[in-house]
Amino acid sequence: MDFLSRKLAICLLVVFIVGCGGGGGGGGGSSASQSGSTATVSGSPNTGTIVLQQTLLRAVPSSVNLIRCTGFDSLGATRYGPQTFNKAPRIELVNVSTAVTRLQIEYLQDDTVVGMGVIPVVVSVGETVVVAEPAFEDVNVVVDSIVVTPVQSTLAKGTTRQLTATGNFSDGTQQDLTGSVTWSSSAGNIATVSSTGVVTGVTPGTSTITARLGNRSGAAEITVSPATVVSLVLTPPSPSIANGTTQQFAATAVLTDNTTQDVTALVEWTSSQAGVAAIDGNGRATSLSTGQTPVTARLGSVSSQATLTVTQAVVTSIQVSPAGSTIADGLSRQFEAIATFSDLSTQDVTAVATWSSSQTNAVIIAPGGLATALDPGTTVVSATFGGVTGQADLTVTSATISSISVTPQIRSIANGTTQQFTAVATLTDNSTQDVTSQADWSSSTSAVATVDGNGLATSVGQGQTAITASVGSVSGQANLTVTAAVAATITVEPTTSSIVNGTTLQYRATATFTDSSTQDVTDRASWLSSQLATATVAPDGLATATEAGVTTISASFGGQIGSASLTVTPRATRLEVFGNVTFERLLIKDGSGVEATFYPSRIPKLIFENGDILELNPEELVAVSRDTSVVQLYPVGNFPAPDPVGAGQTFIDYSVTYQGTTFTESLPVSVTVFRARTPFVQILAGNSVTCLFDILRPNGDVVADVANIQNADVEITLLERSPHNLSGITLVSGAALGTVEASGSVENGKGFFLKIRYFDPVLDRNLEAVTSVTVLNL
Repeated sequence: MDFLSRKLAICLLVVFIVGCGGGGGGGGGSSASQSGSTATVSGSPNTGTIVLQQTLLRAVPSSVNLIRCTGFDSLGATRYGPQTFNKAPRIELVNVSTAVTRLQIEYLQDDTVVGMGVIPVVVSVGETVVVAEPAFEDVNVVVDSIVVTPVQSTLAKGTTRQLTATGNFSDGTQQDLTGSVTWSSSAGNIATVSSTGVVTGVTPGTSTITARLGNRSGAAEITVSPATVVSLVLTPPSPSIANGTTQQFAATAVLTDNTTQDVTALVEWTSSQAGVAAIDGNGRATSLSTGQTPVTARLGSVSSQATLTVTQAVVTSIQVSPAGSTIADGLSRQFEAIATFSDLSTQDVTAVATWSSSQTNAVIIAPGGLATALDPGTTVVSATFGGVTGQADLTVTSATISSISVTPQIRSIANGTTQQFTAVATLTDNSTQDVTSQADWSSSTSAVATVDGNGLATSVGQGQTAITASVGSVSGQANLTVTAAVAATITVEPTTSSIVNGTTLQYRATATFTDSSTQDVTDRASWLSSQLATATVAPDGLATATEAGVTTISASFGGQIGSASLTVTPRATRLEVFGNVTFERLLIKDGSGVEATFYPSRIPKLIFENGDILELNPEELVAVSRDTSVVQLYPVGNFPAPDPVGAGQTFIDYSVTYQGTTFTESLPVSVTVFRARTPFVQILAGNSVTCLFDILRPNGDVVADVANIQNADVEITLLERSPHNLSGITLVSGAALGTVEASGSVENGKGFFLKIRYFDPVLDRNLEAVTSVTVLNL
């Protein structure tokens, strides 16, 4: 469409917007009673109606039998449809959201798109917008290629990413085909894609997302990371606005891999005090009354909250800018309205103010403050909000565009990054005007970079392309070179760690490049520890702890630096089970049992290199006897205590494992056995018997019949064995010690004990042993 036709289309659209009431058709087209098609969707208080009137259907090929309509808001989000209708002279779209600013019309032959038109629209609550002769461009023959952006991207499981499909036409122009192409995923179990290009991560892995239109297609690679959302950050956290104004909130997810992702459009937004402020699905809150309300964003089980305060402040003035500006006939100018309130706060009310032009034959102005020049003249642009009006003069000249300058003229960017271009028109009166938002932008090589309607170029692949901005028949050009992707960020993992002095930890460095691809650069990065006394780090990222403390481990690559925090804790040096009790242990296996002083009098402890002490639960100890024929172990309370079995020497090893290291204290044990040579003796009534007692030394020596060693300190005692008494039982004097006699009258089966106490000069202590004696009287 040439510049004059575009201008005429704007005039027609404006006439119908201003002149049509709710529910009826407008002038210049068929009435609402004419046959046609109507789209009915669930109602909403913030909706209006759009009527498409094809008074010249001959402009549309006869092969077209369906028309599909999709409405987008200013951010490119789908706010209406897509809805498909049978081709008719009149098509009515009802319950269209007032957020829709752009209507895309696709002309289909069954399932094939053969034509397309895109028009700007302004939908007011309860009003009807009539569009006569919507644009038609034949796309079946001019689509050369389709580019899907971003070409590579990573998203967390359960989150989404909007992809865009841009069609490149044979005449060098480009058009957003996101809502027209057929989307598909090569691995639906990893990532799914909606009919509008919204990708949802399902499970970790990689999937190729393809956009297809006819025999043309483009693709992007989506990687779903195993990262999950750990927290949400809302901004601003505690805004304050005047009643009747709005506030846009943003939600950013922090993931387990320490990356972040904008999830504003993905979270569920709620306002706990709906009477104070309502909030829509995109995080825009509208104040309704004074007060305070928590605003919550929830994504799965993770949520976060901000506090919105609505004040009683009233508008005292409105400043409309730019003031006293001049534009050429046919061009547009964006105005801004800033309200000052009674509490001296200010707020941008451009989107909620009511705009008007004093001379609508010269300038018309749409909601949102975009003024479009129709004819030379002067008008007053007014913005009204809260009962207060601000004004600015706007002059429309008869000057025309003589040239367009696109800046920057020569630019080089890394693949995966963007570049904003600006288009400035020089008019015939030598004045200049920024036409960035009004120009038609195109890229000569879409495989290198695409450019959107606002001059923002997105690199796709390495190479060169020409970026062109056109207004009518006048255009300007700039050259863009896309180089290889460069590192954008470096992530060092693990991000926060704690290790014991003397141990090591392997770090990994991952570079995320400007094209959203990632690469392990651990072996190519330069590593550094901020505190070398605490830890060193090798060229391969292996950190070695050298002293207790905290250090920062950094990896640099491609001009980017990533870091992680490392805490080094003191190293345990030894296990102390028995405290200051004599370490060498001597066990006695005799009638007196094991010395009580053997058992530890304190709780087992780990002693650290810096003097710190960690008390242990005795149950944590593992005890092992090296020779169970000498000593075995049994529990005394919750402590594994030794139980002497036989004479000899061995070790008991007490150990505990702490932070991956096993600490052991070994206890040398010597066992001396004092025993009756015959533990059970029988004696005939009227006879005597000598009981013998021996000492078995740990080194293998045997001291035999200790009771009769010369000058031995020995005491022999007879003891009753219930239910018997000692009647008729006597120790024989003058015979060997330990000799006992039973008289002939002692009954058969009578039993008693013979006990010996012997002072052992080697052990310097008394030893005791017992023999059990039974009398036989046959």
